[in-house]
Amino acid sequence: MSEMDHDLRRELLRLLDGLEFYRNWRLSRLRATKGEVTQEDLNQIVMPASVFMDIFERSKGAARRAVLKEVQKWYAHTASDLQQWRVSGGLYTDGDVEAFLTAFREAQGCSFWEESGYLKKLARKVLRRGCIVREQEFYALRELDMDLSQSVLTEAEMGRLRALLTAYEAQQKAD
Repeated sequence: MSEMDHDLRRELLRLLDGLEFYRNWRLSRLRATKGEVTQEDLNQIVMPASVFMDIFERSKGAARRAVLKEVQKWYAHTASDLQQWRVSGGLYTDGDVEAFLTAFREAQGCSFWEESGYLKKLARKVLRRGCIVREQEFYALRELDMDLSQSVLTEAEMGRLRALLTAYEAQQKAD
């Protein structure tokens, strides 16, 4: 295996460890709430890490990079789900999501949001637009403001984002 393949494999294993953490959390929450996990539930949750690893090991060249990209897409997809649950609830409450995010950071040593790229994409969109238009955006972007170790935005971008957060909050109080 080439050095590049070793690097890809190492990054894939790191990301899969985090996805497996998420998958186990979802399964345990489903069992606690519903008593059992159905095939329909499994169809809506990321596949086990072993599936991605098997595909990676059987692949060569660019196909290996495609497996890594697919895992990164799963991070983005699950981040979107987490943000939706934080705002609208349902099976998971805001407290459930916060507990997961804290546990993820402690277990994985990094922020789920940063790994997913979700906050970076949202922050860039809001900064281009020049305003926050939805409550969901506000609460998601507050994560960046509260995370002193964030590396998603530059200090200048973070300053602009803080101003947008303050303006949105003031507008909500005025309404």
